[in-house]
Amino acid sequence: DVDLMQVRVVLPRDIPGSQVILSEVQAVRSAFQPNGATPLPMTDAIGKCRDMMAKVAPPFFAFSRMLGEEQRRAMWTVFGVCEEFSNCETMSQLDDTRRRLRRVFNAD
Repeated sequence: DVDLMQVRVVLPRDIPGSQVILSEVQAVRSAFQPNGATPLPMTDAIGKCRDMMAKVAPPFFAFSRMLGEEQRRAMWTVFGVCEEFSNCETMSQLDDTRRRLRRVFNAD
């Protein structure tokens, strides 16, 4: 028998390793937070996303509990955005949701 925990996986050269991925994450984060990293505050909206995830997707919610507090909040927020898109019933609702999301990222 082979112990899968002892098997070392070698990725093809085209697939970035963890160090490359982490440095890219830091670069993107720096672009969005030029004055330094600020903690993601717990808001009512994030709390609603958390509660929705706990109700609708318990396995994802259980996984989120293994993350740090800021990562949890980010995951709950992404889940809430995905749910918002999933619940659109018409193209008009979908377009409106897209417009609202764009306003969040292009506030100025």
